[in-house]
Amino acid sequence: MNRVSRHSSSPLEVQLLREGIVESTHQVHAVACDDRGRLLASAGDAEIGTFIRSALKPFQALALTTTGTLEHYHLNDVDLAIACSSHHGNLEQIRQAFNILWRCDVEPLALQCPIPADKDTPLAHNCSGKHSGMLAVCKHQGWAIDGYLQRSHPVQKLIIAKVAELLGMPPMNSFAPTMTVARRLTSCSSAKWLPYLPSWPLAIV
Repeated sequence: MNRVSRHSSSPLEVQLLREGIVESTHQVHAVACDDRGRLLASAGDAEIGTFIRSALKPFQALALTTTGTLEHYHLNDVDLAIACSSHHGNLEQIRQAFNILWRCDVEPLALQCPIPADKDTPLAHNCSGKHSGMLAVCKHQGWAIDGYLQRSHPVQKLIIAKVAELLGMPPMNSFAPTMTVARRLTSCSSAKWLPYLPSWPLAIV
């Protein structure tokens, strides 16, 4: 999904060493922008698009922290951490994701992430904390539990509005493509967004 770039140079290279021997080499595309989004420096393709994947989870968790959901259900920092994480599905982590659902009185069957192989509950999925957080927001806001991953669902609209706000971009009405992102489903059934590099530094300034 890469566009034709007007700003292109050699990418950075990062080498992973094992016992002093190069095991793998990774190319890195990077940009530096000012607070108005103007490109100051770049390496590689400055306009490449790449999926954020699980790095988006802390931004998705803004739905929890900005709606009063954490406080309403007396969720703590550990609950927030599991909502932001990609965990290993061990018993402690399963219980933590379940704690979010228990506090907001939502059944684990409402989770729309898959059940991992050799497991018997979607709570063991590495994204169950994120999903549990979304469901907690739905319950607190009085939104439907079913279909919480649909692009038209209020919780998904809220999440992308928060991301757009951080990027200093116009709000997206019903996910109209007013900013350069592409939406795709992942292995946990939720959406991931594909922004272009000049967009993201605005969220860090």
